[in-house]
Parts: sequence; structure tokens; C-alpha cells
Amino acid sequence: MRALKLAMVAAILSLAMVSYGGIKPTVNAKKVVKISLRQAQTEPGLVIAMRAQLKMSFLKVEPQGLYVGTVKYSNVVYKIYGTRTAWVRFFISQSKTFVGPTTKHK
Repeated sequence: MRALKLAMVAAILSLAMVSYGGIKPTVNAKKVVKISLRQAQTEPGLVIAMRAQLKMSFLKVEPQGLYVGTVKYSNVVYKIYGTRTAWVRFFISQSKTFVGPTTKHK
């Protein structure tokens, strides 16, 4: 009876080892960068990511101090902080990019 119990424990442990062996470890360490809105606007790719990921609705909450927008860009999480007026100016000044000629001559 002891041999049977020992064999069952060994079988369960080996099954557990095989199942854990197929799991690949993931790297969860993310780089977090805290920058101001003015600094963030100097990077064109980050501005595009901000426009895609942030909405003006996060300005409805009224914290004491600065508003913080969280954006993921190039495997880096950016915490972008600025005043309410600076964020409103950012959202209002959304410039549209066009490909090709855009001016019409009269």
C-alpha cells in the first residue's frame, strides 16, 4: 500500500512539473516615466499616442493640483502631468495631418 501511495505522489508531482515546464516566464517590469505635458509635446510619436489613448473626459474629475494622463508608447508607460488649462489647450489644438496637397487655389 505504501508503494502505491508513493507512486501516486510521484506521478502527481511529475505531472505538475511537466505542466509548469510549458509556461514561459513573462517580464512584467515596465518602465514608467513621469514627464510634464510640455515635455511630452516635444515628441511627435508620443503626441500621436496621447491623442489616441486619452480623452478629454478625464478632465471632469477635479483633483487638487495637476491632472495626470497615462499613456503607453514604445513599451514605456508615460505619466504625463499638467494643469487643466494646459490639457484643454492640448485637446483643442488637435491638428489634423493630411497626405498630399491640401490647399485649394481660387
